[in-house]
Amino acid sequence: MPRRVLITGASRGIGKAIAEKYKAEGWEVLAPTRDELDLGKSGSAYEYKQKAGKVDALISNAAENDCYTEHSNQQLMEINFGGAYDLVYQFLESMVDKVWGRFVFLGSCSALFGRGERRISYSASKAACDAALRWGASSYGVHGILFNTVCPGFVDTVMTRTSLSLNEREKIVEALPLRRLAQPEEIAEFVYFLGSEKN
Repeated sequence: MPRRVLITGASRGIGKAIAEKYKAEGWEVLAPTRDELDLGKSGSAYEYKQKAGKVDALISNAAENDCYTEHSNQQLMEINFGGAYDLVYQFLESMVDKVWGRFVFLGSCSALFGRGERRISYSASKAACDAALRWGASSYGVHGILFNTVCPGFVDTVMTRTSLSLNEREKIVEALPLRRLAQPEEIAEFVYFLGSEKN
């Protein structure tokens, strides 16, 4: 039986690259749409767990990045932290029973140092996820369950291209030692390492 991985936000960008990597390695990949799993909706994680059953690894990639209205800030916190936490809560117990599991969250450098006007909620949501995973790592390592956060920085994705102007992206690239953005496939390789038997 192949191991099973649940990947949120797998329709494009980094999430899609992660899903393709796991499939290439022989894993069964669960990649729910927002209609199937709405992280901003209370009870959605529970409902999805009842249908999906157990998984061996959970990759939390889905995130909201709209920080420009009071409503969107509240929704951002609910999706980026609340929804992600709900998923951990739903799938953790079965991993404890198996004495094996992997949680990998796609974080952000914004959790480490704030950046950008009106992005306090995004930074705070990612920092909250980091804190939750530190709790998980210290509490559940004895059960063979590993928790990690990956903070990719600037990656060439649709989200990056829509949230930053061409001029902003060019300035960022000029400041990077490699003079280029990371590619989703590069992030996927590292996420797979952390979320597999290799870790």
